[in-house]
This record gives sequence, structure tokens and C-alpha cells, in this order.
Amino acid sequence: MSDEQGGYYAIKGFAYQIDKAIIEILSSDSDQRIGVEGIQDIDADDFVMQVKHREASKYSASTIREPVLQLLEEFCKHPDKTYTLYCHFHDRGEEEVVLDRSQLEDILKLSTGTSDKAKKLNQRISEIGNESKDSFVEKFRIIFSPEFQEQYIAAISVIEEVFDTKSGSDEQYLYYPWICDLITKGILDAPAGQGCDFCKSEIVSIINSNKRQIYDIGLSRFVGDQALFRFGKTRFLKPKLDRENFIFIGDMPVSAEMPLPNLIHEITDKHFKNATYNVKPLTFIVKDDLLNRVKIDLCDRGELINDGYESISLNSSELWRRPTSTRKTRGGRATDTLNEISFRVRIVSQSGYEQCAENAPTPSMTYILGSGCTIFSGGALLEYSILSTKHIYQLFCE
Repeated sequence: MSDEQGGYYAIKGFAYQIDKAIIEILSSDSDQRIGVEGIQDIDADDFVMQVKHREASKYSASTIREPVLQLLEEFCKHPDKTYTLYCHFHDRGEEEVVLDRSQLEDILKLSTGTSDKAKKLNQRISEIGNESKDSFVEKFRIIFSPEFQEQYIAAISVIEEVFDTKSGSDEQYLYYPWICDLITKGILDAPAGQGCDFCKSEIVSIINSNKRQIYDIGLSRFVGDQALFRFGKTRFLKPKLDRENFIFIGDMPVSAEMPLPNLIHEITDKHFKNATYNVKPLTFIVKDDLLNRVKIDLCDRGELINDGYESISLNSSELWRRPTSTRKTRGGRATDTLNEISFRVRIVSQSGYEQCAENAPTPSMTYILGSGCTIFSGGALLEYSILSTKHIYQLFCE
């Protein structure tokens, strides 16, 4: 087998393991934690599983010697659990096999090789006592598993059942890559050899909390960003001048021609263009790691902002106070047109908003722009999770 082929089968094997992990997690009790790439490929409080996808190999006792030995060694540490080798070979159909002691001995037959690897393997086998082997066969099974595509379909079916997706909606195909990414990221973020763990309720909560973003991304990939923007424009409502409008800013694609501070400044300018004296400032709630850069840029532009002294010590009363404004006069008489206002922008971090949200006025409209915005309270809501800053500008300003 070439290196290129080896890489292909390694990637396919990992994907096969992730699909099996999805099935195990979503088929378990709501709060049972299932480990992936930790003790073994998949494990929990009551079971340990090795997953092997060997579609290019024929089955023989020697091809499963190493994973069976690993499970046996783990059994010696934790004899109260059950142990499973979940494996696919192109010449074996699906079935479950329980071994007797002689069949186990055949698998664990000492290698006749002379390499250091073979010697180390024989040493490990020799250290396992007969009593442990007798007990192990009572708690061990081999499951000859389905082909790659069949298991993928099984994973999709479990997702469909757990999320009770509507007939014909194909929602399960949108959720699947998100769940794969969650598990893969969990493995990669964990220290080497420690793996990660998830429970069914956790996966369900994450998917349900991100449905709008999942749908938008799916729609974007299907119809394209421009079509998604046109769709978003059909349901967009611009901020009303005399009402409270909250704009949550999260992670979004930033266009080169429209950096985030520019976007906030342009939206504000549009809101106050030819404004009446009763116009209310826009409230921007910005992700913590973006806030300082945005405030510095707005100040450099001479923008009038109220941040409730958050950079010193957040003052809720100061943040939510009403601005002072004056009317323009014509012929010595006051008009309804705005002359001056003490601040046009109220700006606070998401963590700061969380601290003082109970004192905030109820917004007439809340806009959620980008991902990672998890705080929302009251009023109508419009959410645009993946549109770029350029497209957001077009919604608000054109």
C-alpha cells in the first residue's frame, strides 16, 4: 500500500470512528458521557470499544491481535466494564461473535517475528495471566460492522430520530457536519491521549442553540452568499428612530472594504441622517475581544459614545441614561429636527451587558449579527449569522 493510499484509509477510518461515536452518544441516556479517543476509541462508565475500519484487508486472527490485546490490558485495570471490538473487513459480513478461551488464545498467539516491535508485543501477551483471560472472554465480543456508507446512513438516521426532523426537510444532513466538527474539535483541543467526552443532552442543546446559523450556512452553500443576502433583505426591518434598537455584534466575515468599526460608524450615520429630536441612540453589544478595537476607532472618528465607563468600572445607571438632545430652530421657533445630542452610540461588551441587562430598556428590535451572540432579551429579533460586513452595511444603509 502506498503512502497516499495509507493516508486515504487512515482518514476514512477516523471518519468511521466519528460516525460510530455519534451513534453511541445519541443512542445513550441523555446525560451519560461517552468518551472519544480517551481510554480507547470509544468508552463510557460501563463499556470500552475499539473501532477498526479495514476495508482493504482480509480478516485473520493476526489482524485483530493488537486491538484485542489493548482491550484485554484495559480489562485488567477495569474488569467491571464490557469490552467490544467493532471492526469492518471486506470479507466479513455483519455479525456479533463471542469467543471462547481457545479462540482468544489463537488471536493472542505469540509472534514469530524478530523485530523489536514483535518482541514487545510478545512480552505484553506473556504478562496476561490465564485467570484474566478466562474472565475477559465473558465480557468481550467482536462486532463485525457495516460498510462505511451504511454506517453513515445509520448515523444520519439516529440524528433524524433524536431531533425529530420534519419529513422531507433534510435537517439531519445539516446537523451531521456540525456534530462531526464538535467531536473532532473536542479531540484536537484535548491534551494528547486524553480525548474528549460528550453526552446526548449536550449535543442536542448545542444544535438547538445554533439552528439559525446552521440553516444560514446550509442555505449559503446551496444557493450562494448573494442569494442568501437577497433572501435576508426580504425580511429586514430598519431601526426605528424613536425606539430602542439593540445590535449584537459577534464573529462575522469581514469584507476588506468594510472593517467592523466602519460598519458601526456607517450604521450610526445612516440612523441619524435627518433625524428628529426624539431619535434614540443605537446600542451595540460587542463580543469582548472586539470591543476595545471598535471603541478606539470610533473615538478616533470623533464619534460620541457612551460606554458606561466600562474600561474603568461599568456603571449601569450611566450606561442606560438617556442622552441630552436639542432641536434645531428656524425663524426663532423650535423644529422637530435634531440639532445636537450628547451621544449617538451606546456600546458595551457582551459580558458587561450580562452584568447590567436587568436595568436595560426593552428593545423594540434586536439585531444579532454574526455568530457567538448568546444573550438576547425581549422585543422582536432579526438574526444574520453569516452575512459579511459588506452585506450588513447594504441592509442597514442602502
